[in-house]
Amino acid sequence: PTRGQAAVTWVVVANTGGDGVYLRRTPRSADRLVAWPDGTKLNVVGPDVEGENRRWKQVQDQLAEHQKQIEGAREDLDKTRSDLEGTIAASHDELNGTIARNHDELVALEKRGERDYSEFTLTKSKEFHHVGPLSIAVRKVNTKHDYADLEILVDDNRITKKHVNLLEPVMLYPANYVQPVEVILNHLDKNRAGGYISVPKFKRSELSAIGTPNNSATPATGAPQPGAGLISRPAQQP
Repeated sequence: PTRGQAAVTWVVVANTGGDGVYLRRTPRSADRLVAWPDGTKLNVVGPDVEGENRRWKQVQDQLAEHQKQIEGAREDLDKTRSDLEGTIAASHDELNGTIARNHDELVALEKRGERDYSEFTLTKSKEFHHVGPLSIAVRKVNTKHDYADLEILVDDNRITKKHVNLLEPVMLYPANYVQPVEVILNHLDKNRAGGYISVPKFKRSELSAIGTPNNSATPATGAPQPGAGLISRPAQQP
């Protein structure tokens, strides 16, 4: 465009008598790609070029532009999902300690003495298998996307957990535990899922027993006890 004129950003195919306009890869008449009919809007994506004594415009159909925008949005979504999964994994690590990815790491966790662990490898089945304080059945295994569907019996309640990802803790709260019991998958094979259950060292009843003083022995009357004493209200004045 000349000075003072706005740059052309799009053009419309028109007045072709129904023949349409061919897009070309290079500024040569024989280098045809595809014909667009009258009424098609094309975006101008670059400066004009010369070829065969003609001036050619660099254009792109809006469908391709929309496809490019969709691809860009998909890449942004994948990045956001990846960042979110990383944040969730980091949060789990911070709140619950390192998650064991294999048997050796699980042994290292056991040496801390903070929780008890039970490993399992279960084949896809309708049957439940007793693991620690829970019963687990593997309903589906997807090795391509690294997840499994589980059914878990907790205090005779059946809980369905779909799309449990590798190293994603499933937190459950049986009645006799203050802290959660965790189920973690750390390997998947065809029709098999393996991992471990992390159980708190003490049950609720055991913690209550530890915190309750033993009153079975009654001290002798009048014998002073550590931290014990007498108090009285001041005598009223006559």
